[in-house]
Amino acid sequence: MNQSKLSTKIQDSQATKRIVRKEDYLPLIVIVLVVSLSACADQWARGMWNSMLFMREFMALFWLILAMLKLFDLRGFAGLFQQYDLIGKRSRIYALVYPFIELLLGLAYQANVLPALTNSVSLVLMVIATIGVLLALHKKMDTSWCCLGAVLKVPLSPLAVLVDLGMAAMAGGMLLMGAA
Repeated sequence: MNQSKLSTKIQDSQATKRIVRKEDYLPLIVIVLVVSLSACADQWARGMWNSMLFMREFMALFWLILAMLKLFDLRGFAGLFQQYDLIGKRSRIYALVYPFIELLLGLAYQANVLPALTNSVSLVLMVIATIGVLLALHKKMDTSWCCLGAVLKVPLSPLAVLVDLGMAAMAGGMLLMGAA
């Protein structure tokens, strides 16, 4: 490769490097805040605090919102998902079906249907997601985090690990507390 082509290639790769700002995370912060406040409001309306119910309501709302955002641009989401998800990389069908799995999980949490299965599936999905994100971060991938779909562009960062582990912890916690 001659010097000018090499120089152009380096400039192109540097031009595509994303500058991450804290404002990039505002959509996620707003969603987590609204979901948390909603789950707290329900607790207040019941006149008592129930950790299990709070976690179930949080997970229901969070899964439903995440699924909805992914469904706005299903193909765009699937393309992002396939960049670093362990299963998504190997299966386009899984990448396209994943938002519907999230939708079903959200509805299952909301209706309190098969709680042990719902929590188990959530735990497994979040552990797989965490591993995929950790590997992508280790490879220094410059991509969007597909958590909020392809519509809201949030950079892939260690925050993804925190969110995935938080959801895994809630699912695991409910399993340990005997979610029913």
